[in-house]
Amino acid sequence: MEKCLDSAVRSLTPDAGNVKTTGQPHASSVTPHASSASYEIIVVDNNSTDGTKKYLSNIALERYGNIDKKRKQSKRLNVYKANANERSIPLKVIFNNDNTGFAKANNQGIKIAEGKYILLLNSDTIVKDGALEILVDYLENHPDTAAVSPLLLNPDNTPQLEYFMRFPNLWQIFFYHNRILRPFCKFIPGLKNKIYIFPQEKPFESEQLPGAALMARRETFQKVGLLDEDYPFFYEDVDWCYRAKVLKQKLVIVPTAKVVHLKGGSWKKEKKRPADFYQGVFNSLLLFVKKNYGEKEEKKFRRAIKINEFFKFRNFR
Repeated sequence: MEKCLDSAVRSLTPDAGNVKTTGQPHASSVTPHASSASYEIIVVDNNSTDGTKKYLSNIALERYGNIDKKRKQSKRLNVYKANANERSIPLKVIFNNDNTGFAKANNQGIKIAEGKYILLLNSDTIVKDGALEILVDYLENHPDTAAVSPLLLNPDNTPQLEYFMRFPNLWQIFFYHNRILRPFCKFIPGLKNKIYIFPQEKPFESEQLPGAALMARRETFQKVGLLDEDYPFFYEDVDWCYRAKVLKQKLVIVPTAKVVHLKGGSWKKEKKRPADFYQGVFNSLLLFVKKNYGEKEEKKFRRAIKINEFFKFRNFR
């Protein structure tokens, strides 16, 4: 969380020098660079137990001076709002009393966001300098585009191909989700383009955008709707993008904007239980297919998954 928030602030305020969002008493407020845009930061904490709550409370107090402690009265929701001065980026923090899941937590943030553009950003990401303003500029200059994402990178700065996928299909089940065949998927002519949408140097249209870093216009969320909270684990972003595509919304990857995705930092606990983890992925995939392709297709996907399970080929993202 600290690295993510620090990198996001730096992306918006490159002239902030070596200001760190460490929660230390000496941390000073950041000053946005000269720009016509204004920003706010909303953090949703899903009942974390790793010290993030204390960090968020401290950073709000120390960076912004004071917090409006008038909480929204709810059994499950506490909202703190930093009273930003003219030199700082407004900060809102939502503390949930339990883990509400990816979709609901993001929806909470979307509902209280006040901006023209809304960015969903995972806590296991590191934003490269200038990336967020590049995304804003692209949307400003391309009114036909509904939503954008940066180029997601691995820690070694190579593209994360698994986040540039076609919508779910049986080719992916039999090849991409097969740990032996997966390495060959991106090289086999005629097959690779059925599975991936390969990154390009210039902005390119994509079927789906990764929920780890997705910026959409406010009116796009109004048209498409919020993330579907029926998904407990994965495929919320795929479902949202599919609904957007049905409505003829243009989704674009802007490769000059770059974000490192640590991939899995948001769900380390789940992955410690591999059987439960993969079953959760399967369930969300099948839910997506049933909701968007119909029950007949859902049965086909279920049979395909069982074949892969039989051969013990259970390797996913």
